Amino acid sequence: MIRRCCANSPPYSLKNRIVFVLILAVALINTQANAHAQIAFSSDRGGDMNIYVMDEDGKNVVQLTDHPQVDSTPAWSPDGRLIAFSSLRDEPPNTHGNSVIYIMDSDGGNPTRLTQEPNSIDTLPAWSPYGNRIAFVSNRDGTGDIYVMDADGGNLGRLTHDEWNRSPYDWAPSWSPSGRFIAFESTRGGRGSDIWLMNSDGTNPVLLAKPPAHDTSPSWSPDGKRIVFASRDGENFTWEIHRVDVDGGGIQSLTNNAANDRQPAWSPSGEQIAFSSDRDGDYDIYVMNPDGENVLRLTNHAAGDYAPSWFPNTLAVSSQGKLPTQWSAIKSNQ
Repeated sequence: MIRRCCANSPPYSLKNRIVFVLILAVALINTQANAHAQIAFSSDRGGDMNIYVMDEDGKNVVQLTDHPQVDSTPAWSPDGRLIAFSSLRDEPPNTHGNSVIYIMDSDGGNPTRLTQEPNSIDTLPAWSPYGNRIAFVSNRDGTGDIYVMDADGGNLGRLTHDEWNRSPYDWAPSWSPSGRFIAFESTRGGRGSDIWLMNSDGTNPVLLAKPPAHDTSPSWSPDGKRIVFASRDGENFTWEIHRVDVDGGGIQSLTNNAANDRQPAWSPSGEQIAFSSDRDGDYDIYVMNPDGENVLRLTNHAAGDYAPSWFPNTLAVSSQGKLPTQWSAIKSNQ
């Protein structure tokens, strides 16, 4: 009887494997749940614009770069080992504003230049969810467009090129959690700028929404269902944070005051949105709930703090597929 019972049970070694896999899965879940979130940001608190990092509650601020030229717009790699940023440290003599894309270790070590185009502005790096590609903005071909490259700077490709506007620009790329889509700012609509969506290979660009404003800095929610962005409109004509569904509906104003609220960034948990604001006299980093409630100031410095970027980033959770042209189809495929 014992022999028959054991014959219907997994072998001892297989049992061990199953137990090991279960323990590993629980450990990974606990590791993700307990991951210590941090926020990178750029600041001129040291006299020059450099990259800093702090805990998600604003404590333990650490300076990562220390260069007399501008280092700005940090972006964490999904695994947290690297930070991409734009820098003027290699600006040629007698030029102004020529920036390149760098990566560095998350502790600020080993800065490595990725883009090599002379006399161009390369800025606003954005990692793909799997960390193998970096999108960025460049004017190397005459207008501001979105490009993409491997994480080591190779395989450079141009994603946007609007032939219908004489002087358009495409700006501020943001990858969807699936890696299939990129949200971006564009003037191709002919009236200020709007938020657009496209496939991650640059095909099939579609307008997300048409609020009567200048819209910029899109950031996807971790579940891929919503996008926050900054918009300049309203009675105060100041920058405010808005939220919109990926089908273009459900636009909601999250901030509304006489100050400028800019550069929103969704937290990995989806429970907070970080942003920069000058509501207290100078630009600092704040967080709020996704509905705009419970605003909390994280930094408090006489200098300016800008461009928050969260780590850990979320894993890809959205479904695969092409970017449809109909909003209902976009929503159903997220």
